[in-house]
Amino acid sequence: MIAISLGRAVMAALIDTSPVHLVEHGASLTVVGVTISLDIAGMYAFSPVFGIAAGKLGNRTVLLADQGALAMALLSAALGRPAMLR
Repeated sequence: MIAISLGRAVMAALIDTSPVHLVEHGASLTVVGVTISLDIAGMYAFSPVFGIAAGKLGNRTVLLADQGALAMALLSAALGRPAMLR
């Protein structure tokens, strides 16, 4: 339960700071809105997929895969080149 809570806290921090970074790099409000909308839609759309995977592969396996994906997202956010989004 701690791993899930910490993972969601990190994810929330990333998505909360995304609009600020997008606007700093020249993104329009439309791009910001679409980005946030796609994040939320993906979160809900893939919930059943991960639920089924947890049932078939085990909770620990899916949790570790989720933590790996979150680590890659953090690395790409920290090390990625800024892009002009106009």
